[in-house]
Amino acid sequence: MFDIGVAELFVFGGTMLVLTLVWRAWRARWVRVSQEWRPALTREAVEQVLFMSFAAAPGAQWRPQADGSWIYTVRRVPSWAILLGLLTLPFGLLLLLVKETADLHVRLLDDGGACLVRAVGRTPDATAQALDTWLTRMETRTLSG
Repeated sequence: MFDIGVAELFVFGGTMLVLTLVWRAWRARWVRVSQEWRPALTREAVEQVLFMSFAAAPGAQWRPQADGSWIYTVRRVPSWAILLGLLTLPFGLLLLLVKETADLHVRLLDDGGACLVRAVGRTPDATAQALDTWLTRMETRTLSG
């Protein structure tokens, strides 16, 4: 009744691949962050939550700096490299070695029992939104009691 041939499977697979790449490129865009928060937590509590929450992201790494601040680095393969790699198989697989890097400089300062958090740099949009949501929620708890 439904006779599906190889050509139809290739068209379907190609369409799904293109849709996946477009979705991935749209969702994984980089954004610039330059913001400051004052959550009602100690520096140690903020560090603990930041490291547990954001270290699980693929390609993410926290690096301590000499001045006591932290660099949150995210590395990933860009969407254009994946697309070109698939279109130029088998040699195109070398393009999958290309990496993009984004650094977010996070400084935690003691501010009279609370912690002042400053974040400046570039990071994936989802990470920036999660960071803003979490730290804004901690500020709201501070203001509302």
